[in-house]
Amino acid sequence: MKTFFKFLSKNKLYTLIEAFGLAVSIGFIILLALYARTEYSIGAIQKNSDKIYAVGSGSFMGMTLETVSVFGASIPEITSYTRIEGEVEADFVIGDDFYHAKGASADTNFFEFFDYDFRGAAKNDILRSKNEVILSESFARILFPGEDPCGKTIKVVSGNLPDLTVIGVIEDFGPYDLFEKLDFISSIKNSTNEPLDQFGMVQTFITIADGASVDDINSKLLDQYVKYWTWYKADGSSGNMLWGSTLTRLDKVYFSPMEKYSPIRSGNSNQVNILLILGLVLLVSAVFNYVNLTVAQTGKRAKEMATRRLLGSSKNDIIWRYLGESFIFTLGCFIIGGLLSYIFLPFFNKILSTEIPFIPDAVSIVVIILSLLLISVISGIMPALIVSKYKAVDVVKGNFGFHSKMTVGRIFIVIQNIISVVFATVAFAIMLQVHHLTTLPLGYRTENLLQIRVWNSLSGQSNKKILRDKIKELPMVKGATLCGQIPLLCGFNGVHLSEDNMVFLGMPTLDTVAFRMFGFKVLDKFSDPDPDKIWLSRKAQGLFQASADKPKIGIDGRYTVCGVIEDYHVRDAIFDSELNYYNSVRMIDENYPYMGVLLVETIGDQDVALAAIRNKCSAVVKELTGVPKTLESGYIDDYLFDQLKGKRNTMLLVIVFMIVSILISALGLLAISVYYTGQQSRQTAVRKVYGSTVGEETRRLSRSFIIMSLIAIVVSLPASVWLIKMYLQEFPNRINFPITAVLGGIILSLLIAFISVWGSSLAAARRNPVDTLKKE
Repeated sequence: MKTFFKFLSKNKLYTLIEAFGLAVSIGFIILLALYARTEYSIGAIQKNSDKIYAVGSGSFMGMTLETVSVFGASIPEITSYTRIEGEVEADFVIGDDFYHAKGASADTNFFEFFDYDFRGAAKNDILRSKNEVILSESFARILFPGEDPCGKTIKVVSGNLPDLTVIGVIEDFGPYDLFEKLDFISSIKNSTNEPLDQFGMVQTFITIADGASVDDINSKLLDQYVKYWTWYKADGSSGNMLWGSTLTRLDKVYFSPMEKYSPIRSGNSNQVNILLILGLVLLVSAVFNYVNLTVAQTGKRAKEMATRRLLGSSKNDIIWRYLGESFIFTLGCFIIGGLLSYIFLPFFNKILSTEIPFIPDAVSIVVIILSLLLISVISGIMPALIVSKYKAVDVVKGNFGFHSKMTVGRIFIVIQNIISVVFATVAFAIMLQVHHLTTLPLGYRTENLLQIRVWNSLSGQSNKKILRDKIKELPMVKGATLCGQIPLLCGFNGVHLSEDNMVFLGMPTLDTVAFRMFGFKVLDKFSDPDPDKIWLSRKAQGLFQASADKPKIGIDGRYTVCGVIEDYHVRDAIFDSELNYYNSVRMIDENYPYMGVLLVETIGDQDVALAAIRNKCSAVVKELTGVPKTLESGYIDDYLFDQLKGKRNTMLLVIVFMIVSILISALGLLAISVYYTGQQSRQTAVRKVYGSTVGEETRRLSRSFIIMSLIAIVVSLPASVWLIKMYLQEFPNRINFPITAVLGGIILSLLIAFISVWGSSLAAARRNPVDTLKKE
């Protein structure tokens, strides 16, 4: 191996380029493989994950509080069930200390279904009382540092929970668990959900008898749903929100496309698969780069191998030597790649909003070893075969073929450029789509509007009004008013067009002050906007055809329309409102019993205003409740921007892949062009002696590389177009096919190719022909 390391040290440019491409791509693959392993393990490694099913409707998981207890009682195939309800929040006081806690409520048999480390009371004798609570390990350490929390009492000062007694501690839910991280779990007996009239917030899991048919159980449940809820539909063909019945196996829940609610986590298998494929493609590009450069350099080691053949080494000995060298080189790249993946793991976790365990297990070690061997063989076999097929006497006579090596090199260069062009076009398309979502017109004003969540944080209408009045006193506040729901967080109310046809109205609940703050454009006014009257959007008016003479809509005349406003967008930019959804605004007054948001309009510096408002909220809440509680608050524009975090992070990763791919391709192109111009140095010198100019020789030397880039562009276009279309299909609010993204990728590819090749070609063309011919 001494000669191999000596060769690497003499050819530093090639060595650095090969090592950079291979090590970086291996680092990416390690991270992406760990990410994929983590994602696909969520819920799947839980004991009996193939025997537990989540109950749901046709479009979302979770039914009512008593769905299975009522309807499952007559289905003997359902052998047991347990429930968990998320979004349970409470404020705890321990001594003089205050803690805001997020938790869930669960059935007494929850830990018989789900196997978690638990200490304290017996697993089969817990959560039978409303006062019992189980703490997570991390939260228990915060509340009772250095103490055994079991038996301790927690005073609850807000929320729907009584004072609690700790009966046990559970291990924190981790990266492989289906459930969100929680501070505590209380008894399901504290649930305030209607037994059979609030859907989705309670997640029910069942076990079924051996040999029982999931389809049969689904059919029986659906029959009972339709009979009990006369408006419930067997399917969603008529536009109903509530329809169908589903049982989803536990190991399939995380990646299920159905809508899921707290505390169940949700994943996107397409994102995992696409990122993994992109990483593999990047690795392929790096391997091609390594092979290409190694093949190109075989001429430099030809005499060494010829000498070995003359000294008795067989053809197989040469092949094994190259494979051994490839293994050593790849092993070094694996070590560097592993270090890079460890260093960048926190950044990767932040980008993907995940928590990837960086702890190798037996399976991971086996996969790493097999991958090392596979990459080593793929990287080393072609150079080995090329060198071994030449006879020693041919090498000594100078008959070692250059043309065949360049043919292989051209193929690999074209493939690398194809990968780079595809990465570039897709990255540009993603950037354009994310920019479109970020700047999507909402149809209402958001500038300087700030929301403060008061629904679960401040009880009592009078307290909320006191907070509103105190906030209005601040000099940086232009106006403040209480709302039920605002457009970006509103729900939907069903309206029957007929007995069998229902549509849904997005329905923010605003008073006249909030209506003016949001700046809705009034197109037609039928009457004064009194409380409980609604404004219809232009699209909704086209469906209902309300008028001043016929203001009531729906077969039951449920809503009275006071006028028509311009269309606007509810929820965030990703929400699909193109199906059976229409928009409206319901008017309220200050006596509306369900005030959830304090809407504030600020003036001046936003950061200064936000800090002052938050300080005032904390002071007022402490004054009213005695608890130093912080209310959730922030500007609407910031909230909408944060909702696109996942899309922006995906864009960032693809851009990183694009940059690395282009770097690998460009460096490989640079190295191969340096080698090529070196091989052509004698011919270039002779041509210059006979009158060829520097410009002519520069163009001649770079021409073949530019042609290869053009070929790569043509070949890459179908793949680029297909991938961009597939990506855009995910978005209901999407841009038209971005021709500019394709053109940008093409221009960038040509520019990189030109920069990579032109410099080495120009340097070779400027070389003094006399000096070159003297060396020859």
